[in-house]
Amino acid sequence: MFGQKPTLLEAATVTELLQKAQQFTIKNGHASQDTANPEINCHAATLTLTIDFQTNEKGRYPYWDKSSENWYLKTFVTSKIPPELIRNADMIFPYTYGWRSQFYDEGWGYILQTIKLLKENGYENLTISHAEDLAKLVSLTYTSIHPNVLLSVLAWQGEKNMHTFLTNISFVEHQLTSHRINTIKHVSDHLQEQPNSSFAITPSLTYGAFDHIHLTSHAPAYQTFQALTILNKDINAPSLETIHHQKSMYVDGSGQLDIAHDLLWGQFLSQRTGMSHTKLTIFVNELKFSSANTSTATSIEQALLASVNGYQPRNFDLSTFLESPSFRHKAQVTLEAYLHAKHAA
Repeated sequence: MFGQKPTLLEAATVTELLQKAQQFTIKNGHASQDTANPEINCHAATLTLTIDFQTNEKGRYPYWDKSSENWYLKTFVTSKIPPELIRNADMIFPYTYGWRSQFYDEGWGYILQTIKLLKENGYENLTISHAEDLAKLVSLTYTSIHPNVLLSVLAWQGEKNMHTFLTNISFVEHQLTSHRINTIKHVSDHLQEQPNSSFAITPSLTYGAFDHIHLTSHAPAYQTFQALTILNKDINAPSLETIHHQKSMYVDGSGQLDIAHDLLWGQFLSQRTGMSHTKLTIFVNELKFSSANTSTATSIEQALLASVNGYQPRNFDLSTFLESPSFRHKAQVTLEAYLHAKHAA
């Protein structure tokens, strides 16, 4: 799986770890054929960070400063607002790690958000027969829900389910309640109950049926997160090691943010269990390096929006978006799936 070259990269600071990952990728990777977004890719690596917050603060913020990283965490990882409550937001995302971890629900939050927005706009039934009908829905809702999420919900659930949900919203609310779980808290609770368990692990942060329709353009690169209790023989006390699996990871400022929420979740578990978080291990399917990533983003806000295909409604060119070949294609795929749904829940 990991090829012939050594793929274990170890470091004591975030700066050192990303430097090693970048050097490894440039040396051993291959150039992509995408001339619009040229990058170097390297398959499969294991990154290990030994954590010592007393000595490693200096190497903690190699690309984004502490203030920028904290903004990212507050906006994308720890926000307490689930998707179904988003209305007229300053920034619109197709997903956040906060939604997929604190409010994990297999996609029912997106469904309830869509149903509520439709009802708020006067829809008691939803007849869609042309792509123009979808364009109208997007124009009514884009300040609250990402168009690709809206299309994905419609394609996933189809006409019959959407009609049922619009006439019986309490059913959707019940399904959301029964599916929703704070996965990071669940890991913490499990460790507190069974400190030696190897099952303190989140489900994949990808929603199978929803994300695999492939209309969202972007789905979480981050996958499972696991915590293990390790007995430190030197001090005869247990400590925490966390492990996560990621489909891909850019070895630059984006990678710093990936590591940041790992460390944040490790800190949360440490506070809840009373055990020190001593090591972070990341299994990455594909390391990526692109010089454009580090040179074009002028702010953390711009970088985050670009990396997950988000936007600010006040700056969103709706007419250009609706006229784009990409939207027209997605609208046609959605229309076909909506009328002949194969992905119904």
